[in-house]
Amino acid sequence: MPTLLKLLITLLIVLGVPISVSLISDTPPTAPHETLTASTSTKQIETITNLPPDHYLVTKVIDGDTIAIDMNGARTTVRLIGIDTPETVHPTKPVACFGNEASAEALRLMQDRVVRLETDSTQGTSDRYGRRLAYVFLEDATNVNEHLLRSGYAYEYTYGDDYAYKATFKEAMQDAKTHKRGLWGDGVCEGE
Repeated sequence: MPTLLKLLITLLIVLGVPISVSLISDTPPTAPHETLTASTSTKQIETITNLPPDHYLVTKVIDGDTIAIDMNGARTTVRLIGIDTPETVHPTKPVACFGNEASAEALRLMQDRVVRLETDSTQGTSDRYGRRLAYVFLEDATNVNEHLLRSGYAYEYTYGDDYAYKATFKEAMQDAKTHKRGLWGDGVCEGE
């Protein structure tokens, strides 16, 4: 993907402009209603009530490893445990190689969807920036953190103590490397 297009996509995501999946991947949406947006309307939030415990609506995908959820009517930022995706919105760093692709995949998976959060007592409840720390699961039980690693959109990241899925996440990243998926592909991020 050309650098200018990557920058444009990042800018559109940050500004909350609706983005079609076909703009950010080679796979067209499966239905016209599956156009993804970078924010959720108030009406959509109001229609989701009586969620099971630890289930929340993703209202914004900030980047590949950070989302915003509606938690009891308040916006809460969540940092995914055990992964680090290339930067796209860091205030002092440029967009990193494969950062836009990682953000686009996170957007495709989670935007405007109900997810289940799982915390890990070894990691605490929040990081130094006040973001809630959690593993994120889709309705089909897919562990988003692991998916991003196994697909080559993220690096395994251990901050402080070991965490519950560390062995699984390390294996998932190694699998992506071995099969040259995503940022591990030949020539994808060489020299960066």
